[in-house]
Amino acid sequence: MKERTPLVILTFLITFIAIANLVRLFWNIPIMIGTFVLPGWTGSIAYVACALLAAWSFRALCFVPRVYPLNPEKAEVLPQPSASIEKPRDYPKDLN
Repeated sequence: MKERTPLVILTFLITFIAIANLVRLFWNIPIMIGTFVLPGWTGSIAYVACALLAAWSFRALCFVPRVYPLNPEKAEVLPQPSASIEKPRDYPKDLN
C-alpha cells in the first residue's frame, strides 16, 4: 500500500461528511439519538469542523512527498550533526 492512500481515503471521507452536514443545515434535517434531538442548525458546527479538517487534509495531501523515504533500502543515510568539528580537549582536573 502506498503511503498516500490512507490520506486520500481520509480526505474524501471527511469531505463527504462536511457536504452531508451542509445539506443537513440547508434542509434543516434534525437528527434523533434515542430521545435526544439535534436540530438542523447544529449541522453548521459539524460542517465548519469537518470543512477545516478536510482543508487540512487536502493541504497535507498536496505536500506529501511522492518519494518514499521510509523505505530502508532507498533511504539516504545522513551524517549525525556534531557540536563542533574539533576533537574535545583534555582539561586539567585541578584548576588551582
